[in-house]
Parts: sequence; structure tokens; C-alpha cells
Amino acid sequence: MGIQITNADGTTVVFAAVRDGLGHYVADVRFPSSTGDYSWAIRMGWFGSQDLGTLHVAPVPPTNWAMSAVKPIRGVLVAALAALSGVAIADALAIRRRKMLASQ
Repeated sequence: MGIQITNADGTTVVFAAVRDGLGHYVADVRFPSSTGDYSWAIRMGWFGSQDLGTLHVAPVPPTNWAMSAVKPIRGVLVAALAALSGVAIADALAIRRRKMLASQ
């Protein structure tokens, strides 16, 4: 029992399935290459094999995970900085006004 993966050059790899309940099996499949077309089938013991067609595995685009995590937060941080700057300016003007009123 398992999943059979066949590469375009005919290379075949079988990943064994482990029973996980009544009539339910699980297999951890790792593709031999990161990109390409593969045909796949389920091997079901005395039930025989079932062809499941072709899979296309696309390349994974490189990402900078640190920047992708920061981008959603960037707008919130800019808004918070602007709000705090506004509060600081208003506070400085209020202190200046109190000093001017106190000196009169």
C-alpha cells in the first residue's frame, strides 16, 4: 500500500502508506525534484493500483520571509508614529501656552 510517483524520465518512487483508522491510510510524499511533471498512482494491495493522472510541481519563488512578515505591520507602525508625533506636538504647544498665560 502506498503512493507511486513517476518522473518524466520514468524513474519511479513508492512512498509507503500507514494505516490511520478503518480504511484510511496516510503517506508522506516527497517529490524527487522541486519542479516538473509527475504521474501518480495509489497502490492498494489486492485491490490493485489506481492511476490518478499528472501533477505539475512549480518552482517555489524565493521570498524574504522577514520582510514579508513586516509588510502588513508597516502601515500600522507608520500610523502609530504619526499619531504619537501629533500628541507630542499638541502637548508641547499646550505647555508653551500655559507658560505664556502664567507669565502674564
